[in-house]
Amino acid sequence: MSFFYRKHHQTHILSERIERIISDGLFHWIENREYRNPYDSIEEFANVLGVTQSEVADYLRFHLDIKYCTLRRLLRIRDAAIMLLLHPYKPLRHIGHLVGYLDPSNFRCQFREYTDYSPDGWRKRIVERRRRDV
Repeated sequence: MSFFYRKHHQTHILSERIERIISDGLFHWIENREYRNPYDSIEEFANVLGVTQSEVADYLRFHLDIKYCTLRRLLRIRDAAIMLLLHPYKPLRHIGHLVGYLDPSNFRCQFREYTDYSPDGWRKRIVERRRRDV
């Protein structure tokens, strides 16, 4: 993903210990798909790790140039896009719920924002592409 790059011009202010805690925590959070929790927040994430919200925000800004909520949203949309391909008959609201969206309209809106397609449009596009390839 192109948003993962280091900004060298920023001042680095976190200790190595805090960096390691956040890095390990992010790995665990992504590996276990905890970003799918609909009630997930930077506050909850920081509390679990025993660091401050500003330390998490600084880490993400310095290393990934992204905000926590944007990272969470991108991971959810990526998972939803994959599920839409793998499960063409699963209801859209069910897929949205599986990746952390309790409100189907919020899921559709955010999916469209990041893919330029509605979830249903994405699915139809892929199904049509598969038919042409057969």
